[in-house]
Amino acid sequence: MHATWAEHFGALRELERVLARPPLAVGGEALLVLPSFARPQNLDLAVRLALRARSIGEIRVVDDHPDIRVARWIEVRHPRLSIHRTRGRVGPVARYLEARASGAARVVSVDDDLFLTPRILDRLVARLDASPHVPHGVYGQRWGGDRFEDNLARFDGEVDLLNRAYAFTAAHLRRYFELLDALGIDLDDPRASQALDDDIPLAFAGEGRPRVHDLGAWLDCATERAGMARWRRDDAEAVRRALYLRLRARASFDGEPRGVPARAPWSARRLPLEWIWRRRAR
Repeated sequence: MHATWAEHFGALRELERVLARPPLAVGGEALLVLPSFARPQNLDLAVRLALRARSIGEIRVVDDHPDIRVARWIEVRHPRLSIHRTRGRVGPVARYLEARASGAARVVSVDDDLFLTPRILDRLVARLDASPHVPHGVYGQRWGGDRFEDNLARFDGEVDLLNRAYAFTAAHLRRYFELLDALGIDLDDPRASQALDDDIPLAFAGEGRPRVHDLGAWLDCATERAGMARWRRDDAEAVRRALYLRLRARASFDGEPRGVPARAPWSARRLPLEWIWRRRAR
């Protein structure tokens, strides 16, 4: 959706070049938290990429699946990598609980259907360092008054919600849990923690709207649109809207989000394969 064939091919080549290099013995100061939802097969690659990012120091994998030991899916071993298994099923908010437990000053978290190269991870941390008053990411949504505008990426600007990749500070994390307390959301109750759309409170944890950045083409897991994601629940739109509006009533963000979302690029992927092959044969 957000990359041409040429960009996608370039991202694949970059991934191959990155993995040909050895992991860094010592990284930066940012913590990377990788939550495991339903795609444990993706974690090994995500870890290998992060071990080659200069900005990433410690990597914590959150094993929140009661029936799967994600450690069995991660072949790489490294002193900077640790796996933390939750007690029972906590839900996606487990990533923020793990980040708080770490005491890290800067945190990056990436969903388990997204592969960010070291270059993109480093650029994302750099954006956070440059403007630490708000969370940062690569993908988001805007509120249109009655529904969300989805799939906003590959531009530099503000969004109302971040999705899929998140870079935030310890101050944002403290505010995150303050907001949950203010709403009366009890994370000790498994029903409440599992039902929470964890990306929404983060959008209100800064001093302004979160920002997205065009840091280059990324690689998606093929299952990204296969129905596993939480936003594909039948009641997802209504549940997310209700939580967003509760938090928005507490926010003081003025005006409309700044920045013009980019259109999906012209790409051969949008054309019939027969036409493509005719062009190649000329």
